[in-house]
Amino acid sequence: VAPTRELAIQIADQADQLLTFHNSMSVACIYGGTKMQRDMRFFSNPKGLPTILVSTPGRLLDHLESTSIRGRKFRDILSETRITVFDETDI
Repeated sequence: VAPTRELAIQIADQADQLLTFHNSMSVACIYGGTKMQRDMRFFSNPKGLPTILVSTPGRLLDHLESTSIRGRKFRDILSETRITVFDETDI
């Protein structure tokens, strides 16, 4: 989770470079200011869900509240995530 669209894009670009030789893995970057349908294309990829998902907080909340993927709620899928990274988090 990245605080801004620009930072989310930069993180996704770096993650994509790290996965250059891992053809079975993929990266998706979702953020506000775009249509949710754009995000759904990432989620409905025939290869499966992205290995790494980079998102801004608002867009992540949008999907947690309203998105279903292949009959499963996004929040249920995300609850199975083993690692979550929050970039630039102030506690």
